Amino acid sequence: MTNKYTLAALIGLATILPLKGSMVISGDFQYGTPQPTVQITQKIDVTILTTGAFRTLIFDNWMISEYMNASLVNANNYVNQMVIYQINNGPALSIAIELFRDNINYTTGALNPGDGYFYFNTAINVVVGDLLSFKPTTLRFTPDPSFTTPPATFNGPFFVTTVNGTRLSSSTTNVPEPGYALLSALVLPYLLLRRRRL
Repeated sequence: MTNKYTLAALIGLATILPLKGSMVISGDFQYGTPQPTVQITQKIDVTILTTGAFRTLIFDNWMISEYMNASLVNANNYVNQMVIYQINNGPALSIAIELFRDNINYTTGALNPGDGYFYFNTAINVVVGDLLSFKPTTLRFTPDPSFTTPPATFNGPFFVTTVNGTRLSSSTTNVPEPGYALLSALVLPYLLLRRRRL
């Protein structure tokens, strides 16, 4: 296979690999065709540093600030809109997401402008030292023309807070899945070798 066909094959592989991230979004968040969807693709673990009741999962500095705050509510009245969580690798439990906020200019406690977040429909008690895990799932939302569409992927930092924004956990940033790292390992040496031959 010639060099140009080798490079073409590697680029082709890049185009068919799925987006990688702890969270991946798709759909039209303003108008709903296709329906706004958020996938948690990798388990999210945070360690509890302060005893309290978490009510929000924060996506630190995920949003691109625009001109207003807006919320997306779950489609179908919370049907199939549950996040599965575990405490200390115990039983898998479910909690409904009441709102997905873009938070353009609001500040309270550890929540700052540009921090997207899930606001849950109930608060869950945790204590210092707990390992809180959110498991992979797919969530669908009702669109809002005022909502700021976030970037397509997000790997963190993530942390949880109380209803008034008091931070309860460490920040966690997940390592992207290995598909792109493997592709980079293949492409970069090829490009360097080609440059040396020119």
